Amino acid sequence: MTARILLAGLTPGLGGWLSQRLDDVVVRCVDTCPAARDELRADWDLLVVDTRLAGSASAPWAEIVRLVRRGDRSSPPPVVCCTEPEDPAWATRRELIRELGVSRLLFHPLDREELAVQVAAPLGLAPPEPSRAPGDDGQEPVRAAVGAVWERVAPTVVGHVDTVAEAVAAMRTGVLDEAKRRDAERAAHKVTGSAGTFGFHRASELAARLEPGLAAGDGLDASRAAALGPLVAELHRELADGPTVSPGPGPDGAPALLLLVSGCGDPEQAERITAAAAVAGARAESVAGTDAALTSVATRRPDVVVVDLSRGERTDEGLRLLDDLGTRTPPLPVLVLTSPEAGQARLEAARRGARGFLDTSLPPDKVVQAALQVLESVRATTPTVLAVDDDAAVLEALRAVLEPIDLRLVVLSDPLDFPEALRAASPDLLVLDVDMPVLTGVELCRAVRNDPAWADLSVLFLTAGTDARTVQRVFAAGADDYVTKPLIGPELVVRVTNRLERASLHRRMAEIDPLTGVLNRRGSTRPLRQLLAMAEDFDQPLSLGLLDLDGFKQVNDVHGHAAGDDVLGRLGDLLLQTFRGADVVARWGGEEFMVVMYGLSREEAVARLEGFSETVRRQRFSPWGGGRFGVCFSAGVAQYRIDGGNLRALYRAADQALYAAKAAGRDRVFPAGADAAGRTGHERLIT
Repeated sequence: MTARILLAGLTPGLGGWLSQRLDDVVVRCVDTCPAARDELRADWDLLVVDTRLAGSASAPWAEIVRLVRRGDRSSPPPVVCCTEPEDPAWATRRELIRELGVSRLLFHPLDREELAVQVAAPLGLAPPEPSRAPGDDGQEPVRAAVGAVWERVAPTVVGHVDTVAEAVAAMRTGVLDEAKRRDAERAAHKVTGSAGTFGFHRASELAARLEPGLAAGDGLDASRAAALGPLVAELHRELADGPTVSPGPGPDGAPALLLLVSGCGDPEQAERITAAAAVAGARAESVAGTDAALTSVATRRPDVVVVDLSRGERTDEGLRLLDDLGTRTPPLPVLVLTSPEAGQARLEAARRGARGFLDTSLPPDKVVQAALQVLESVRATTPTVLAVDDDAAVLEALRAVLEPIDLRLVVLSDPLDFPEALRAASPDLLVLDVDMPVLTGVELCRAVRNDPAWADLSVLFLTAGTDARTVQRVFAAGADDYVTKPLIGPELVVRVTNRLERASLHRRMAEIDPLTGVLNRRGSTRPLRQLLAMAEDFDQPLSLGLLDLDGFKQVNDVHGHAAGDDVLGRLGDLLLQTFRGADVVARWGGEEFMVVMYGLSREEAVARLEGFSETVRRQRFSPWGGGRFGVCFSAGVAQYRIDGGNLRALYRAADQALYAAKAAGRDRVFPAGADAAGRTGHERLIT
């Protein structure tokens, strides 16, 4: 039987190609809303409408879809909608698509082969044959960790089977309507992908056999129901037996945990911070003393540690705790509560890797806000994976497999919310299901590849089918790799890890100076702006130091450029070893480096750089030509707000201080505004 397809708003050339690509179809193209209204007086088996359709209404394409839905036919034809992926009106358009019951969404620029696949499927036509057929991968047992999720998702999976059973029963009595048939077909597809994930391989095979039996077309009668009934019964039995893998650890899913370490054990302050954490959707636990803190950390690793160094007699104990926390892998982010006058304690805490300082007078909600902000900055350096799948069971399985490998997993079950989720997550890897309602993973991948901002994002597909047509579709859309459902734990981990390592390599090549290993100018921009924002939000000092190697041209001239490179590389290593935590280290150009020290005043930053200069002076270099030599540097330091209220002014003040230090001689560290002897105005008044 010939299928009739109406294309509204698409070109006649595309309609002609579609009629040649598919067998037994008649394609009619119209380019305006009035013409489409006229054509809808006849019966059509499928409507393909473009949101750019011309007409008098504000959304003429929506008017055409409503006409189809209000038609005389008991089962209106499916609707495929073509739209722009990035559009100011996307939020409104997305809600319209949901309201109108659009069957499938495709993004411009259209992929003709994908359009043919999405047109053929609802019409029950044989999909077009691919031009090439890559091979598929083998199967392995499901990783044991996934089994722990089964207990939570079992009701959902069994519910999908019940949906199929109800549809088969209705088919047997001749009362199966289109909506129930569509739900059952979708439910069988979900069981195909999710059941095998938890070790129900036979159940996955049975669901795969049920899915085509529920497809639209002729023959949905008692004889078909008689063939499907035994499959449904066996599927129920398979799921009732329980998973074939042993339970493993499930995802944590708990809110952020803050550990408060108090030197004096102030219960009222701890209670206020705990209450503020609860309001912010986090948790806080309080302990008194280093021993209790180490026991708590060993029992359950917190996300952020807040250490109170405000009690002078407890400072040494708190610093020893910072030493221990800094040696853990990965290091625990630590904030320090102290008074602005405790300069030496702040300096020692900075040397031990504290990520920030908070005034003891800060309100509890600000303490919690600062801790969560530090946690967010730490997570920003953790690889992020965005997984899009309409099957909640698959998303749970992904959590069980991927979260233990130290990455941040963001999941999305509604593909229509993808643009916002992509911007919010800013992922390093995108994991997509191939077949989802309305908007397929193939279309999402094409939209990503056509957006210059995301064109380099790695994309990994999850697919229940490894037939040549499916594999070709995902690679034609721009996929980097694919993994077959049921999910195979070890294989998925290896594929994800490989993709993240490549993404990390590309990022390092763009943001890390290859000779010294520190950030380049481009790479330092984001963390530097984050520190400026934190200094503003929590009224904390921030100092910027510029370092320049003294007589570096002479090193190159006398000992050669290889020796000069050795000096720069060693200096980069020393900077990374000395300045950690919230500090930012970058190569600013040539032999000039920048160090940004959060929580330290100008005077404290000068003292810290003077200590670092002693470390550099002790270094000895042995060039190929023989002999040994040492190096030293001069530096200028400026403080945010005092010497400059923005990054440009701050850099200018530090640069002027560096120029003054170089003019005064070698191996000097000058604060901004110092005289030729390196003294500030206050120091000059004292002398």
